[in-house]
Amino acid sequence: MSLRTSSRILVAVATALIATRANAEWEATLPPGGETDPIALNKALGKTDASALEQVKGSKGQLRPHNFPDLTAKVANEGLFRVVLMKEGVVLPPDMAGTGPFFLVKADARYHLLTPRNFARLYGPLKTKDEMLPYLSGYAKLFLDPYANLVRTATDVRESQKAEPPALTEVTEAQGGWDVRLILYSAYRVRAYYEARLRVERDGAIAVKEKLHKIKDRASCFDAIQLLQIVRPKWRIACTAGL
Repeated sequence: MSLRTSSRILVAVATALIATRANAEWEATLPPGGETDPIALNKALGKTDASALEQVKGSKGQLRPHNFPDLTAKVANEGLFRVVLMKEGVVLPPDMAGTGPFFLVKADARYHLLTPRNFARLYGPLKTKDEMLPYLSGYAKLFLDPYANLVRTATDVRESQKAEPPALTEVTEAQGGWDVRLILYSAYRVRAYYEARLRVERDGAIAVKEKLHKIKDRASCFDAIQLLQIVRPKWRIACTAGL
């Protein structure tokens, strides 16, 4: 083997190692073409049950540029995208797309699913509470409820809900991060407030201490009254303070 050939091999090996190291910093890396393949997207998030993927068979993904207006990426990347699944000319809603909705970050010439770890890598670390709150809002949209909005003040829901929220998002400084009582409001299908307990680290990692669950409050009682008055108009119904 000549010296020139040996040098070329060493350069090729070094280049491959550098590329492997760069890609290793991202998880859920998709194979070429996988960014528009609903089966590949679901499998990349760990959903491998064939029967559960029946609803996305025959669909095709389209990449649409996406951004989080209040967040600034802190690592080099080639764009953020949302995958919209189309089937027979109809856009599938997020809850019909398997484990979707799917968001991708393109980096190192490859597409990577925007998992919680990749989200933290893209937008972390977090230095202040003011920087953490929009990060938390984006995280909630991606990984908790795509239809819900973060409730920090009463004005966050006043336009769509006359009643005062039962609680507001609370943030407590803690060593190495923040403890958060997360309050979300959603008007999708059923108007309701939701609560979760989270631990947010300064590197962007988020641990769920208490899963997202619906809050029983007066607003949900009023929704129930409106429905009952339609089916039983002669009934007299009222919310009580204990609801």
